Amino acid sequence: MIGDRGAQNLSIILAEDTSPPLVSLDLSGNDLSDDGASLIVQELTTSLTNLDLSRNGISGVETCSTLARSPCSLSLTTLSLSVNPMREAGAEAIADSMKELHLLQVLSLASCWLGDEGWSPMLVPP
Repeated sequence: MIGDRGAQNLSIILAEDTSPPLVSLDLSGNDLSDDGASLIVQELTTSLTNLDLSRNGISGVETCSTLARSPCSLSLTTLSLSVNPMREAGAEAIADSMKELHLLQVLSLASCWLGDEGWSPMLVPP
């Protein structure tokens, strides 16, 4: 587990120009909070198509807001946020960020404690 401290280090590495560029990043089960996940997400490039942030401590609000502004929002096709404590506020943030994720085809939100109210913002047509 890298946690938020490791996320800070990883964000520095990602900020450097890498060859070849990342296409997929799996950070599942790394004890990341919204702060750590956001640090990483803001450094992701337009080459990334698959991002797995499942099984962390992400509530979704800060992470999804950062994701919508990240260059990877232009290329992301698969996003997994499963098994994170999203609840209703996280669901609203996901719904807002989906407006910027034009290529997103797969969104996994299993066991995010969304409840009926949490799903409502995502079921409204854009």
